[in-house]
Amino acid sequence: MKNMLVVAGARSGIGKAYIDYFQEESKIIGITRTEQKYDNKNITNLICDLTNKDESDKLFDKTDFSRTERVILVHTVGIDIFECKTYPKINNINTINPLIYSTNVNTLKNVCDRLIEKLSQYRNNGKNIALTIVMFGAISDKYNIPFFMSFRESKKISKLYIENLTRKYNWVKGFVVNVSTVKTNLTTSIRPYADTKYWLLPREVVDKSVDKILNQKEHFEEIQIFKFDPNFESDYYFNNDKIYKKWIKEMYG
Repeated sequence: MKNMLVVAGARSGIGKAYIDYFQEESKIIGITRTEQKYDNKNITNLICDLTNKDESDKLFDKTDFSRTERVILVHTVGIDIFECKTYPKINNINTINPLIYSTNVNTLKNVCDRLIEKLSQYRNNGKNIALTIVMFGAISDKYNIPFFMSFRESKKISKLYIENLTRKYNWVKGFVVNVSTVKTNLTTSIRPYADTKYWLLPREVVDKSVDKILNQKEHFEEIQIFKFDPNFESDYYFNNDKIYKKWIKEMYG
């Protein structure tokens, strides 16, 4: 099998959707914090808390990449927290929320650093394996919304980290998928009163991204995926009052 899919956050909605897509034709490693059993012999479960560097350093010790030509790392780990609940009083953050930073940035760095180290060993022995790193952001990340500052800044750091890797290693590519809200167990539990009619489904994210990832032309690319909502108001991302009221209603009713 030429491609090996590594999914960090294999239990997430998007992570499971990528596994479902690739499971018949690719070797897959699903990384979870606790044991996850798979019936498909192509799928291997690795247990690791990616926020823990010591655990992450041992992650691929027993993984055989000798029959692989390209590794596709799909990183779906990372939490977000609605900040500035004191709105309209806004307290600008001086530092990123450490939990948001750790789950978004440290998990990405820990798995990438170990994977690059492992693949470099193969490349030094004549096996030219390529690596594609896929991460996910929110379409709203490019706007200065005060309620998601830690998440937005964490994603900026993550993107820059990947982009720098693609400059340092000519065999590494980076792919960023920015999405509108995706309907997963996590998002629906956080926003139980939301109308999810126009939320993306995880499989839609896969279907709209996988061909671009597999046929990527540039070393670093970024795409936007969203589902059209006829009720969307063009000034939404610039109107803090609208964002605050919408999220408070969706979270608390």
